[in-house]
Amino acid sequence: MKNYEKMYEQLSNYMTEIHEQNQRRIKIGLRLLLLIPTVFLIALLLTGSNKVFFLILWILSMFLLSFYLIAVEYGDFKLQEKQKELGVDADVEGPLMDLNKLSDLKTISELKLRNDGKTNQGAKK
Repeated sequence: MKNYEKMYEQLSNYMTEIHEQNQRRIKIGLRLLLLIPTVFLIALLLTGSNKVFFLILWILSMFLLSFYLIAVEYGDFKLQEKQKELGVDADVEGPLMDLNKLSDLKTISELKLRNDGKTNQGAKK
């Protein structure tokens, strides 16, 4: 019986680890959504070349990053479905980006305060 408990604990830890990696991937993707337009704007101003070329590159990069973010969120959604199916009770609940909660917030700083609170609560456990 202990072998099953050990396997259950390993599965739970593995799924939690994957969820945390997905959270980091989302953060990186969102930062890149801010960084890439800035890089293309600076390159456009420094080179003074064709604006259409940089616009096309910028649009393509935004689509690629969007697909990346969608894929990460979808993978995490499937992971949570599998958790529920297997009955694994981990600390992972809900999507990575809950849009309903975001629409209730008045400022970005309020979002940051809420996320910092979740991080600190997770560290205390």
